[in-house]
Amino acid sequence: MTPTIKKFLMTIAITGSLMTISQDAATSEQTFSLAPDRAYILPVGVRTRIEFTLSSKEGWIPSEENIAALEKSLTDFLDARRKDGKTLPENAPYARQYIGVEYDGKPMIYGNFYPSYKAAENQDTEMVLTLDGGRHYWAILYDPQEDRIVDIAFHGEA
Repeated sequence: MTPTIKKFLMTIAITGSLMTISQDAATSEQTFSLAPDRAYILPVGVRTRIEFTLSSKEGWIPSEENIAALEKSLTDFLDARRKDGKTLPENAPYARQYIGVEYDGKPMIYGNFYPSYKAAENQDTEMVLTLDGGRHYWAILYDPQEDRIVDIAFHGEA
C-alpha cells in the first residue's frame, strides 16, 4: 500500500476506532464486476458518520461523469494489477459508494466497495461500514483531475 492511501485510510475514524486495512492479501486471478444500478453518490452530510481528517471537511458531490470516468479507470487499474500479479478483489458483483473529499488540497473521490448481495439499509445515504471481510471489502482513492486511481486497499481478515 502506498503511503498516500495508507495515510488517507488510516485517518478515517469510525465510531471511535480506526479502520484497519491489510497491506497484502493473497493474489488472485479472479475478476470482479460492478453491479448495475448499485452505485451510490453519497451526500456531503455523511461526514457526520465518518470523520475524514482532510484539509477540507466540506467535501463535494461527484458528478455522474466523474463516476463513469472513475469506473473506467478502475477497470484499467485492476487489469494492470492482474497482469502484474498484484492483489485483486474477490470474484463478486460489487455495490459501491462514492464521496467527494479533498486530500492534500485536491478534489478526490473515495470509493467504498462491498458485495452487492450484502445490501444495507440506507446505503444510498450512509456509508456501509465493515472492518473485516478481506478482499470482498475494499476502497479506492481516485484523482478526477488526473483521471487515475491513486491506490486501493483491502480490508483485513477477522
